[in-house]
Amino acid sequence: MYIFPSISVAGVNADKRHASYLKDLMQRSLEGENIDLDVIVFPEPENPYDKNAIKVEINNSSVGYIPKKEQYHFERFDFSKCKKLQAKVLSWGVGKDESVFLNIQPYVSE
Repeated sequence: MYIFPSISVAGVNADKRHASYLKDLMQRSLEGENIDLDVIVFPEPENPYDKNAIKVEINNSSVGYIPKKEQYHFERFDFSKCKKLQAKVLSWGVGKDESVFLNIQPYVSE
């Protein structure tokens, strides 16, 4: 198994839907619901702002992107062989200013 470093997901608060979705998942988790998180990371070359964009989704819902400054970790990874990477949520939460944060760790299972 190849494990990428821990990465803070960018853009989580740029779209209120992303933040709202994550807050809902967190609340349900805090209330004791067992939440299955299917986290995937994949390139989004059609992104109009960044042709090297790497998107992050949880349970098929967009939640943000790998920051540009962290994209170099994926330069040697061949997405043509594996279109999407799985990732594990390391931490998430809501700050005092109500902004949501999400830290993930992508990995490749062999």
